[in-house]
Parts: sequence; structure tokens; C-alpha cells
Amino acid sequence: MFNPFEVAELMVQHISTNFPDDVSLIGYYGSRAQGTATERSDLDFFLYRRTRKVSVIVCSL
Repeated sequence: MFNPFEVAELMVQHISTNFPDDVSLIGYYGSRAQGTATERSDLDFFLYRRTRKVSVIVCSL
């Protein structure tokens, strides 16, 4: 079983390293943020971009 917070940390590190000037905020929401997640719950992320299209950033993951 994977640790969703380890996955989240890897995503944040990747975005911070590869797009430092393009993203101003990365966050999460949903059942994981509310503390009601089950083992089948996914990770719900959002990001505020400064310059690049979100699709460019997401495709790099």
C-alpha cells in the first residue's frame, strides 16, 4: 500500500524543482485533507499558476 503523503511530497518536489517560477501555491483538499479518507481515497490537488498552462505542468508528472 502506498503512502499518499509520500506521493504528495514527490509531486511537490518535482513541481518546485522544475517549475519554480510558474507555480505559486500547491494544496490538497477532499477526504485526505478532512481526515475522512478510506484506503480507496485518491489525492485531490490544486495549484495556482503564475505563467505556464496547468496541462504542461501536469504532463511532466
